[in-house]
Amino acid sequence: MMLYGIGLGPGSADLLTVRGKRRLESVDVVYSPGRLSRRVAAEYVSESKLSDLEFPMTTDPEEL
Repeated sequence: MMLYGIGLGPGSADLLTVRGKRRLESVDVVYSPGRLSRRVAAEYVSESKLSDLEFPMTTDPEEL
């Protein structure tokens, strides 16, 4: 299994690089850390391949 990190740009699907688009179209699963990146990835990946990556954006030890 390979793990790729793909920068999804400033939030607009048409600004994704050609290489990023090709990689998204070839993967089995995309883990997205938020709604904006999920929306961009959804332009190139079927909904069945999208999964959420949830982590709190905090330094509170109890929440972490």
